[in-house]
Amino acid sequence: MHFSFHLEQAQRQALNRGLIWLWCISLLAILFLACRYHAYLGAGMILTERLPWSFPQQLGLTLLQQLSLPIGWFAITRLTHRRWRACILLLSVLWSLGWVGIGYSIGVLELRGGASLTNSYINVILVMALIAFYPDGRLFYAFVTPLLLFQLSEHLFHSFAFVWLHLLAVSFVLVILEAGRRLLHDWFRLAVRNEVENLRLARRLEVQANMDELTRVANRRHFNRALNKAMALSRRHRLPLSVILSDVDYFKRYNDHYGHQAGDACLKEVAQQLQSSVRKDEDLVARYGGEEFVILLPGMTADEAGEVARRVREQLACLALEHVGSLVAPVVTLSQGVAEYQPGEGEDAFLQRADEALYAVKEAGRDGYRLAALPTSD
Repeated sequence: MHFSFHLEQAQRQALNRGLIWLWCISLLAILFLACRYHAYLGAGMILTERLPWSFPQQLGLTLLQQLSLPIGWFAITRLTHRRWRACILLLSVLWSLGWVGIGYSIGVLELRGGASLTNSYINVILVMALIAFYPDGRLFYAFVTPLLLFQLSEHLFHSFAFVWLHLLAVSFVLVILEAGRRLLHDWFRLAVRNEVENLRLARRLEVQANMDELTRVANRRHFNRALNKAMALSRRHRLPLSVILSDVDYFKRYNDHYGHQAGDACLKEVAQQLQSSVRKDEDLVARYGGEEFVILLPGMTADEAGEVARRVREQLACLALEHVGSLVAPVVTLSQGVAEYQPGEGEDAFLQRADEALYAVKEAGRDGYRLAALPTSD
């Protein structure tokens, strides 16, 4: 699992949640400003003639803009990450400009506290933006830059006793925002990295739990689970299903002559040949126990599975692993029993037929394969 891909997905998920939270807070802020406007208007503390437009209409348009944002989010959710990010970037700028317009109007309209309220609510929005956009620095600054520029130029619209002190305060806010953003972003990356490492560890443990340590093919437990699923799928959709149960001929003699380390190497070679003889993404090769292997073949009839067994026999013969202790050939060979699943048959009965076919091959001299007989009806 690549960290960059997981980080990208985590950023998108975090931004979606942050944007929803910021959207809800924005709606509440608009309602508060509307109530405040009407209260101050009734108290004669607002000069409506100072604005060339209607502030209630401006609030209404801003509210409409906020209500339309979910539609925009829904429309871009299926875009690629790059296009989705570009659209969010544009929405962030437009969203921020809407708040800049509100801030300007409040400062112009109100006789007392307008400029102070503007600074206060913009600072609150900046903090909310930090919480919502910290996973992505570009989106964060796309949103906060119009607000910060407005604060820096606010002395052009309102009279301040100490302009330099106002500019210093805005600079101080910017430093705090950037420090907080970096801290949160580093924490976010660390959390994602830890999650990726945990997922990798869980995947490795799962692979180890399902894999035979020696041959690196599936173990018996994993095979049994896969067989249960394959049988259920075969019953549901009436699909063919076959297994090949195989045994290395005279393997005890091989161990006695060459030693156990050579015997382990032999089993590894046999497992690799079995793997190379089947479909990579559909079939399953497993070590069934000792020198026994089993192949699960979903979607294959007995005749098709027989062709796989023939191919296994030919490829193993080409490998030509020396076996001087064998009584059938000077090289390592396999005996193979092939069985096709029959409707209504249990797992044990299914495997028992494959085992009986394998036993019949051994009785006939080994180094071959045989198709199992159909189950007898009671």
